Amino acid sequence: MAAANHPRVLVDGKAVEVMPVSDRGLHYADGLFETIRMCGDKAPLWSRHMARLDRGAVRLGLPAPDLELLAHECTRVSAGRSTSVCKIIYTRGSGGRAYVAPDNPRPLRVVMSREAPPLARIELAVTFCRTPLAISPALAGLKHCGRLEQVLARRELAGSDFGEGLMCDAAGRVIEATSANLFVLHDDIISTPDLAKAGVAGVMRELVMEILADQGCQVSESTLEKHDCRQARALFLCNAVRGIMPVTRLESKDLEVPQLVEKLSCKVETILSGG
Repeated sequence: MAAANHPRVLVDGKAVEVMPVSDRGLHYADGLFETIRMCGDKAPLWSRHMARLDRGAVRLGLPAPDLELLAHECTRVSAGRSTSVCKIIYTRGSGGRAYVAPDNPRPLRVVMSREAPPLARIELAVTFCRTPLAISPALAGLKHCGRLEQVLARRELAGSDFGEGLMCDAAGRVIEATSANLFVLHDDIISTPDLAKAGVAGVMRELVMEILADQGCQVSESTLEKHDCRQARALFLCNAVRGIMPVTRLESKDLEVPQLVEKLSCKVETILSGG
């Protein structure tokens, strides 16, 4: 079929690439988003993404999203692609007065699709970013639209050989990478940062913790400092688009990729591939 029959962007269900200049997502980042890996017309982690979107809507006081409608629109913009990444943006819409939100918001939704990156594992070097994450328990865990801290952090990596950067909160606690969650291995102990005060509660992070628990591996949600990462035997990152990303170098220190991480990566790749 012709490309024209497969719109790649929908705004409130219409095949257009414009949105109201009065949208509160544009003015105040007043909204949420999800980035979903699709395998054909299926999204292996769909229920997890929608559960997080639902939770986020409750926290922000947004009307509950129409999950069936979003599923239909993701399928529509992904048509004709064997693998793709769908992004859903769900804002409070227009209205209200400055920071005073409208009493009865009419949310705006944007659904768009792009080609999916490969799941093949790469040698990933990471470093620590200088840009801190704000401590904000009210927003912690949410995939909200305010991502300027991550934009600034990614600019720090420009021109370097580091593929990702680890971010700390304003108190110096390691929280996450710019676009992924973090796991740290010390001997037989597996830790991931506590996200009660900052960071995004990733759906892949959630899945990884469940897989490890099923294998008898306990994961501790802990307060981690930079030295905990520098002294680790291994690190890996994860997100819902790229799966497991083993870290082979932290700053100037080479790191191993344990068999546990290799097996986990293969299992996650199978899940994301629709297996």
